[in-house]
Amino acid sequence: MKKKLLILLAAMWVLVLAACSATPATESGVASVDVTTSFPNPTPAPTPRHEDYTEEELSILALADNTTPRDKLVKTVYPVSKLRDLQDYLSKGHRKITGLNKAFPIECLRRTEEGYYAVYLGADGKTAFVFLEEDPLQTSQVLVLEPLVTKKEFLEFISQITRLLSIRGRI
Repeated sequence: MKKKLLILLAAMWVLVLAACSATPATESGVASVDVTTSFPNPTPAPTPRHEDYTEEELSILALADNTTPRDKLVKTVYPVSKLRDLQDYLSKGHRKITGLNKAFPIECLRRTEEGYYAVYLGADGKTAFVFLEEDPLQTSQVLVLEPLVTKKEFLEFISQITRLLSIRGRI
């Protein structure tokens, strides 16, 4: 039991270091993950060749902004049902970025070494990340995270769990 708890804590700590927050310059925080995956490296990728993409795709990629805080870019907060619709849309094989943008307008697009990711906010505090590949330009996966918490809140939560388990004699 103790080993499982330590593995869980280590996994959550990785999320502390990797989760996307409202301000990209300080992308930290903790999240509970609905879909298990790893975050791409936030280092920008080389510029794609323009002749590979349509004008519509290029206009979407032009939205990529790694410096403006997420909350200044995202104007739409989706109800819980719409975030589920986003996951369903992508699970049905809709992979074109243009189709995604029509169905769920991209307001916050970040660039990474591996490609791009779009950020969608839910009314319940969840955040959806839709990852995009560059060759060919298409969606690859979606990750929905519970509301981000501060490092202090995370450490308090872990402290409470550890205290509870020690009281029960499990660690």
